[in-house]
Amino acid sequence: MKTSLAVDWRGVISLLDWIKVHWIASGLSLGGIISAVGGVVKGLKWFRDRYDGKLLAVMEEAKREARLEHPGMNIALLSLKIADIANELKRSQKDVYKSLRKLEASGKILEVKKGEWCLGNRTQKDILDEQWRGGGGRFAGNRFNT
Repeated sequence: MKTSLAVDWRGVISLLDWIKVHWIASGLSLGGIISAVGGVVKGLKWFRDRYDGKLLAVMEEAKREARLEHPGMNIALLSLKIADIANELKRSQKDVYKSLRKLEASGKILEVKKGEWCLGNRTQKDILDEQWRGGGGRFAGNRFNT
């Protein structure tokens, strides 16, 4: 059976149309999936941070009250104990401890003594120094500085 050049081109053109339609559909689907994943990540972050925000608000309020009691003075903030924070929030000490650890990892609070926490901002230098000293990661264990 003989085929003409026009019949061959119709097949190629229909193949290109099929590829174009599926390429566009795949791009739209991928965009929708990425958008959905972004929404899920935001939702999970909100869910995780809603309890931590209440804890941080308690500590901020303690800081505000201390500054109002001593206006114009540069005072060192007193540390708060886990039991006091748990009673204030009506949560278990275990849950409060987990939230405190998350806030410490983000650099918003510091553990001053065992079980006592204070507002404080770690600088980027402090965070990097801790990482390089073996706080975790690829270079943990002091392999190179022996």
